[in-house]
Amino acid sequence: MSSALFTGRTKATTPYYTQSINKGASFIKSHTAKQSLDSWDALAVRRSPYGMSSAARKVFVKNLAGQFSNLQGHYAAVDYERSLIGAVSVGYNPTKYQGKNLVTGIIKTAPKSNSGITAKIFGIIALSTKNYGTTSNATIKTLLSQVVKAQNTQWMGFDRNWERR
Repeated sequence: MSSALFTGRTKATTPYYTQSINKGASFIKSHTAKQSLDSWDALAVRRSPYGMSSAARKVFVKNLAGQFSNLQGHYAAVDYERSLIGAVSVGYNPTKYQGKNLVTGIIKTAPKSNSGITAKIFGIIALSTKNYGTTSNATIKTLLSQVVKAQNTQWMGFDRNWERR
C-alpha cells in the first residue's frame, strides 16, 4: 500500500496502547494489499497518528462496501459490529449504511443467547463508538451484564493462585 494513503502526522511519545496502534498502522501501510483492507484496518489507521488520508478513505470505503455486500443479506451480530466499526472509521453514518441500520442490527442480534461472547464484546465496542440513544445504551448494559455473567470464576481463581506461585 502506498504511503500516499496516510497523512503526514508524526509520532509522539505515547502510552503503550497508542504505540501498538502506531505499529499496527505501520504494518498495514507496508504489508497489507489494498484489496485486503477491512474494518479493523480502517479503525487502526483512523486512530493512529498517521490518520487517514482522502486516498486511503476512498480505498476503505470501496473495500468495506464490497465486504458488506458480499454477505448478501446474511448478517450475524459480528457482521453488523465489524461493519459499524468500519463505517464510523471512514466517517459514514452507521444508521444508514448500505441501506441498513447497523445499530438496530446489533441491538437485535448481539444480546441473543446464541450469540457468542465475541459478539457481545464487539457489540459493546461498536455501540460505544457514539451515542446512538437510549435503546443502544440499554443494550450496552445488557451486553456488559452478559459478559460478566459469562466469566469463568474458577478460571479467575486459578489465575490468581497461579500468580502467587
